[in-house]
Amino acid sequence: MLRKAAVIIGVDRPGDYTPLKSAASGAEEVAKRLTDQGYDVTCLTDKNGPITAQDAKKAIRNFVTQPPRYHMLVVYFSGHGEYHTRADHWLYSHAPTDTDDAINLEGAMDLAKYSGIPNVVFISDACRSLPNTLSGELVKGIDAFPNYDVPTASKIDYFKATSESLPAFEGKVDGENQGFLTYGGT
Repeated sequence: MLRKAAVIIGVDRPGDYTPLKSAASGAEEVAKRLTDQGYDVTCLTDKNGPITAQDAKKAIRNFVTQPPRYHMLVVYFSGHGEYHTRADHWLYSHAPTDTDDAINLEGAMDLAKYSGIPNVVFISDACRSLPNTLSGELVKGIDAFPNYDVPTASKIDYFKATSESLPAFEGKVDGENQGFLTYGGT
């Protein structure tokens, strides 16, 4: 039997950035839809307190095992992001003060190629804005996937809410706060 898994993350309040209104609630909606479609889902949000990149790394590692138990893994993030050093950085609760409290998306995608899971999909409902502070520029993040020596590369797909150096948007849709990519993709 083919098995599917998902790690769904929503961060409304990273560090001293402007709080978002729909990242956590949007993540919960995505998690529910995927659960209804038969995915094994771990949903992490900061609704009840801070979450860290290490929390996401642990959730990913619970699904990425050797030998692989899943044929598909979806990693979804909604929250603040920045683009620098030719990479997207998903910001968690303690970023930018903790320069590791982010996921370096390009590093994660590189390691996901050797996860052993045939299909890995990344969905990023996050800004790709350039940092406007030195502390933001120094965020390096973590890769979040294990570094396995797997001979066959996995297929990696990704969907990003916007182009490099541009913001993603949230706003009222049908009277509810929504991230526009999340709303349009659900």
